[in-house]
Amino acid sequence: MVQRNLEPPPDLAPPAWVGSWLGRREDLIVRHGFTSDQLLLTWWNDHLAAAGMTDHQVRLYSREGGTPGLTRGDLFGMASSLDESSSDDDYLTLLWHVLAWGSGTSRRNNIKRIAAFTDPTAREERVGLLRAATVAARQGDTATAYGTLIRRGGGAIPDLGPAFFTKFLYFVGGGKPEHACLILDARVATTLHAAGWSTIPAGSYNWYTQTYVAYCSLLAGWARAATVAAGQPIAPDEFERALFAGRPLDN
Repeated sequence: MVQRNLEPPPDLAPPAWVGSWLGRREDLIVRHGFTSDQLLLTWWNDHLAAAGMTDHQVRLYSREGGTPGLTRGDLFGMASSLDESSSDDDYLTLLWHVLAWGSGTSRRNNIKRIAAFTDPTAREERVGLLRAATVAARQGDTATAYGTLIRRGGGAIPDLGPAFFTKFLYFVGGGKPEHACLILDARVATTLHAAGWSTIPAGSYNWYTQTYVAYCSLLAGWARAATVAAGQPIAPDEFERALFAGRPLDN
């Protein structure tokens, strides 16, 4: 059997244009979000209610002088109160908000994701997976966090694959810049593939655990080097946001 090379090249550097996204974490990460017309709140809340989850309504956050919306910062705040002893409802409320934020105007597979938690027995088991993954993510154990939620061909929770469950793993860090788990989706992978990581499949929605661990380590290393070069703190998620955009920031 041929051994797969799941690691990036040891000298892989971020594209030069990524620098335009760095050093503005409050604006580009914490405030990164969407408004009500982009989040399909009525759709989410109607379908959650139809599934018997009226206590899990997705809501917007108001801000002084601004349009109500849902930002990374709002999700960080919601996640910060979550711990291992939090109720299943608390975990699911965070999950629906993360999925609403991550889906935007797309409804794709979200009915199936809701349905994955309607049966009480399956719900308890699957929230248990989210709970265990949260603990591992907060301990900096990216392999266990990701490995808890991945299965061959997809996610351990039906229709909750890596492109979405890595969002959950990221947000449970509560916005701490040093949090080990980062979002990995097809757009990020495509940009990394073009940058020289030839063994990360461009456009894929599924990755080996080792690939995810290597990805988080790569961006953490880039952030450490950028912090030294810039003389100010640069966080790994600033690179994730840039790689998702796949282009220089329009100022």
